[in-house]
Formats: sequence, structure tokens, C-alpha cells
Amino acid sequence: MNKKVNLFVIGAQKCGTTSLVHLLKNHPEVATMTIKEGQFFTAWKDKYPEMTPEDFYASRFKKEAKVMIDASTSYSFYGNGEKAVQRIMDYNPQAKFIYIVREPIERTISHYQHALVRGAHLKPIDEAVLSGRFINNSKYFSCILPFTEKVSNENLLILDLRELILFNADIRKQLSIFMEIELENDIQFPVSNQSVGQEIASYTYRKWKRALLKYLPDSMRLWVKNRFFLKKLETKLSIKPDTRLQLQQSLKGEMEAFYALTGIDYRYD
Repeated sequence: MNKKVNLFVIGAQKCGTTSLVHLLKNHPEVATMTIKEGQFFTAWKDKYPEMTPEDFYASRFKKEAKVMIDASTSYSFYGNGEKAVQRIMDYNPQAKFIYIVREPIERTISHYQHALVRGAHLKPIDEAVLSGRFINNSKYFSCILPFTEKVSNENLLILDLRELILFNADIRKQLSIFMEIELENDIQFPVSNQSVGQEIASYTYRKWKRALLKYLPDSMRLWVKNRFFLKKLETKLSIKPDTRLQLQQSLKGEMEAFYALTGIDYRYD
């Protein structure tokens, strides 16, 4: 592949990254990967340090286009940002980044649900969400800070999911200017990986399923997951009021700093 990947949709996890890529993928000047998340500059590079991005990407894009997208939320996971952004900038100093946020406690709950239906063995939600990866990936200021330090302002776009869902003329213009392509006026923001009524649809994995998927081509994996590995929770999960208050206290400083940085207001009183 001669053209370098130049747009990285880095998260936050469970904040609409899949929906945004789905919206963009049919644009004639956009190319997306044949797998949902590349994760080359985190998981793959950690495991295979000798692998080059050119080798990795060559088999994971069906075409080259003006905008080549790698949508990998692991790049902005808490603690991953510094190494991920440095690796990406070493690969392509002109790379652009999109980071999307939503109400952080709801993101935390959605992250827990996502892990649960994928087969993770978890502590009860009110215990699990108070520490570790679930709350950490809602610390938006800490997660995006490494990117603000390495990436120029014109190459980093931070979006509020509340506005992105509306996908009005202002959002279309903002994205069009940032990506340097023209987005049509009639496109709408799709809702994916969201609850429908009182059900939450996602994937459940077991060891034998992971083994099976390992031997399938990238282009077939998502179809097989949707067709055969779908599981639904009967109801959306919730947390106790005391747990919510503890989360608010834990995230208060993060949301204050994030507001000062971006003007996006998820502050707690």
C-alpha cells in the first residue's frame, strides 16, 4: 500500500466511533479497514515489534483513498496514549485524530456491559466500575492529553456525541473541513452498538469461538460474529445512587480539566 493511513478515530470507547466510521465508509474519498479495529500501534506493535505498519495495513484495506481510516479505540485507552501517539506520529507526522466523548458515567456503564456480553468474568457492576479500566477510560482529560501534547490543534478534533448524533449542518461542515472532503447534506448519523428497547446486543466469546475466528479471513469475522455469536441482555444495567456519587467524585477533577481544555461540559457539581 503506497498511501499512508492518515485519519485515526481513537475513541473514546463506547462513544460512537463505530457509528462515525459506518457513516463515512461509503464516501468515495474514504477507505476503511476490513476489520473493525486495527489496533496496530498498541496490541500488534506490542506483540510483534518488528512488524511495520506498511505490512500490517497492506492486507487490511481494499482500496486507497484520500482519507484512510484506522478506527482503534485502544489508542486512547488510559495509559496507552503516550506510546500510541508517538508510534503513529513516527509513522505519519501528518496524521489526523478524532476523539469522541459522551457522559462519562454512562460510558463507564456501557463499557462494563460491553465486556460482560463478550464473556468477561466480572465483579458486580457497582464494585467493578469504581476502579480499573471501566472508570479509567472515562478520564477524558488524561486519555487525550498525550495527543494534545504531540498533535497540532488543526489535526486533532474532539467531538461531543450529543452534537454528533444530531449531525446538523455545523457538524457536517466541521468534519468536512477537518477531513478535507465534502459530506452530503442528507446523510444521518447511524446508531450502532446501542440498546434497542430494553435489550443490549453485542458479542459473547468463549475460547472455542476465539479459536474459530482466528482462522477466518478479516473480511468474514464481523459477519460470523453478527450471525452466530450474538447475545442479548434482557435489561440495561444500572448502578446504585451511591455508586454514581462515588463515580462523580472520582471524575470531577478530570471533567473540570477536560472542560478547560475543550469547552465540552460534563462537569459535576
